[in-house]
Amino acid sequence: MKRLIALSVLLVFGSVAYADDINPTRTIAQCGVDTHQHLYRREPFSDSAKDLISIMANVGFKRSLLMPPPFAYNRPYTFDDPSMNPSLLQITQTYPESFGLVGGGGILNPWIHDVVETNKTVDNTELMKFQVAAETILAKGAKAFGEMAGLHLSAYSRHPFISIPANHPLYLRLAKVAAEKGVPIDIHLEVVNRDVLKIPEDMRKHRGKKQGQNCFLTTAEGGHNPSQISNNIEDFKELLHYNYDIADQLGKPENARIVWSHVGWDNTGDMTVDLLRMMLKAHPNLYLSLKMLEKPGACQVIENRPLKGDGFIWPDWLALIKDYPGRFVLGGDVATSNPNRNTAANIAGTWALLNQLPQDTALQIACDNPKKIYNLN
Repeated sequence: MKRLIALSVLLVFGSVAYADDINPTRTIAQCGVDTHQHLYRREPFSDSAKDLISIMANVGFKRSLLMPPPFAYNRPYTFDDPSMNPSLLQITQTYPESFGLVGGGGILNPWIHDVVETNKTVDNTELMKFQVAAETILAKGAKAFGEMAGLHLSAYSRHPFISIPANHPLYLRLAKVAAEKGVPIDIHLEVVNRDVLKIPEDMRKHRGKKQGQNCFLTTAEGGHNPSQISNNIEDFKELLHYNYDIADQLGKPENARIVWSHVGWDNTGDMTVDLLRMMLKAHPNLYLSLKMLEKPGACQVIENRPLKGDGFIWPDWLALIKDYPGRFVLGGDVATSNPNRNTAANIAGTWALLNQLPQDTALQIACDNPKKIYNLN
C-alpha cells in the first residue's frame, strides 16, 4: 500500500492543474522543488546528477537543491573544488534548470565543529574570517547555507557524530550573515527536548523493526556517540531569536529564515507534533523540511512519523500542515546513486506525502514555499 502511494506522486499531481494567478495550468511536475538532496560521493557527481534528473522526472517534480552533508572535517571539494569530482558548483552551473546550490556543509560546518572540539577562543578576527568564508559561498551562487549540523548522530563507522551548540558565536554570526543577505540556513538537528538523552537506554523505545535495539552505538560500544546528550532545543530557540532580531532591526523580518531539516524522521523521540507546533507558533522564521523515504527507518521513532503504516497521514500532522502551510517544504535527503539505498523509491516516499494533502496546500509546499524561502527564479 505504502509503496503504491509513494510511486503514484507523478500520476496524481503531475497531471492536475491548480488555480494560480500567474499560470492557471501550473503543475507540481513543472514547478516542484526538493530542497535537500545530496549526490553520491563515490562516483563522479556528473553520473549522480544524471541519475537524479531521471528520478525527478519519474517521481514528478522539477528541481532539487544540492548540498554537501554536514562534515566534521573540511571537505571543500564537494562545493567548488573539482579535483576529485565535478563539484556541486559545476553541476549546478551545467544543469541550472534542474539544480540549485546550497553550500557550507563541507566548509563552515567543520570550521565550527573544530572550534567546539578544541575549545578554541572565538575572537573578532575569527568571526570576520568565518564571515568572509560564508559570504564567499553566497557570492559563488549558493542559495542558502547547508547542510549545517546542531546535533548529528552517528549510525555507522563512517558516519560522524557532531554536536555544536546552536547558539555558538560562529552560528550566531552565520545567522547574522543569513539575515543580512536574505538567505536561509538549512540545519540538521536531532532534537533533545529533555534534560538528558541517555544512550542506549532512551534509544531502544518506540522503534521500527529494531525495536529494543540501539542503532546509535556509543564510544563504549565501539561507535562514535556519547552516552549522554544534553538538551539542545533551548540553544536552537536562541539561534532563531537572534536571526529574527537581526532581520527585524534591518526592517526586513522576512529575511530571517531557518529551515529545520529531516522533520518527520525522528531518532530521539522528542520531535513531536506538539513541539513542532509550539516552535512554529513562537518563531515566525522557522521552516520545516519534511523527510519520509519509502519506509520507516529501522530505529526511527515511528509514532512521530507523519504517515501511518497504511500510508495515510496522521490527523495531528495534517492539522499542523494545514495550520502552517507556508512553513513546510520537502527534502528527500538521499545520496543519489548510492547502491545501498533504493534511491527512486525513497525520494518518491517523501513526495508521496503530497497525496495526503489538499491540492492547493500540496502545490504551495512543493512549489511556492521553496521559491519564496530560497529566492528561486
